Amino acid sequence: MSAFTADLEFGHKYEDIFISHCLKNPVGLDRPVGKFSGYDFAVNGIRYEVKADRQTYKTGNFCIETACNGKPSGLSMTQATHYVYFVVFPSGFYDIYVIPTATLTAMIVDKKYNREMRGGDGGRSQFFLFDKELFNEYKVDGKSPDAMDTTEGIVCGFEALEEHHPF
Repeated sequence: MSAFTADLEFGHKYEDIFISHCLKNPVGLDRPVGKFSGYDFAVNGIRYEVKADRQTYKTGNFCIETACNGKPSGLSMTQATHYVYFVVFPSGFYDIYVIPTATLTAMIVDKKYNREMRGGDGGRSQFFLFDKELFNEYKVDGKSPDAMDTTEGIVCGFEALEEHHPF
């Protein structure tokens, strides 16, 4: 399995987690088919892009891609209204942040990032690193994979989620 395929499967796993365990009633779920759609899924007209990051827990940075191979990608091309950012820990625990895409764009324009860099994909990706603490107000929940088996079937903190999302 290629690194791209493994990363894609890793990302799909966290899309499924968010849909299955964090959304109250995913009525009207729309999941576009294909590698490079404008968003990962939509529910009730709200479009989401899901990112799962295995480095943030140790670097303290959110990594937001804006270009690859000299062409716009990631945040620059998304049609999503919200970024769902999973900070994944080696233990399997994770933290979830749901950030309006417009907020991320404004933070780049306002230069609230720590660094602009190239890396990943053989140095072909351009991205911005942000201090994770800048996004504390968008943190929804942190969970263990074991918490997924609750009888409630919902493990995310909806009070925090509803502050930013009209479900």
